[in-house]
Amino acid sequence: MLLEEDGSLSAAGVMEHMAQASAARVGYVTVYILHKPVSIGFIGQVKHFVLNRLPRLGEQLRTTVYLKQEIFGISLADIEVRSGEELLASATLKTALNDDK
Repeated sequence: MLLEEDGSLSAAGVMEHMAQASAARVGYVTVYILHKPVSIGFIGQVKHFVLNRLPRLGEQLRTTVYLKQEIFGISLADIEVRSGEELLASATLKTALNDDK
């Protein structure tokens, strides 16, 4: 499978998980705070991706998105993925919203 390798989430799967966590934050703010419809988002840049360990399939993850900057639909966030207190992965993601209606 694309996002699984030998019983663990692959590095690509960890990256996708981070992107989905960032999108969940943007979606929550858009719908529940700004009361607007959700827009399609895109990953613009990934920097400083560090993978300490691949998470095993079924392992419970806690992912935190630290928003650093947001302007004109472009967000810059530091993201950490943990299992318990163990830091599994971290990265800085820049995402952009497509505002075409």
